[in-house]
This record gives sequence, C-alpha cells and structure tokens, in this order.
Amino acid sequence: MRKCPGDIILQQKYRDCVTDLQTSWHDDLVRKREIEIIQANNLGQFYKYINSQITYRPQIGALTDSNGNAVTEDEAKANIFNKYFASVGVTDNGILPKLTSLCITK
Repeated sequence: MRKCPGDIILQQKYRDCVTDLQTSWHDDLVRKREIEIIQANNLGQFYKYINSQITYRPQIGALTDSNGNAVTEDEAKANIFNKYFASVGVTDNGILPKLTSLCITK
C-alpha cells in the first residue's frame, strides 16, 4: 500500500486483511470471555452472560409510511425500506467497468 497507494486492488486486499484480523481478534476475545465464565463455575454469571447474548434490542425506530402514519412493526418497516430501495435502484446492464492498476512498478 505504501508503494502503490492508488492501486484499487491492493486497497481491497488491505481492507480484507484488516477485516480478517479484526474478526479473528474479536472471536478470540469472545472465546476467552466464555472460557473465563465456564472456569468461574458461577451459575449466576453464566446465566447473566447467556441473557446478554439473547436479549432482543430493536435497532430501527418508528418510520413514517406514505400516508404519514407511524410504523413500528418489523415487517411493515421492512416493506417500507424495500419499497424505497426498489424505487431508487438502478437496473444492472451487466457491463463491468475496466479496472486498471494505478501503480507502475519498476
């Protein structure tokens, strides 16, 4: 990346490596935490951890439909998003842009 900062392919490979490293680090951290909970042999701590993993937390607040009504049901919100993204989407023409490397190696 330092030699060829404009190379799109290298940028993507770099981002992939960073993502893999972060995922691996997070997985290791979760694994260590779970082992600590098991080795603590504390049933209360175990149940607290399990409940923290299965608690439902809604991520999207109320939306407004085309009539101005507040929508709070998940399925109705999904339909609103689907309708919107379908309206602004573009039909794929099947033609891929040609990507060229901006890096000239010597």
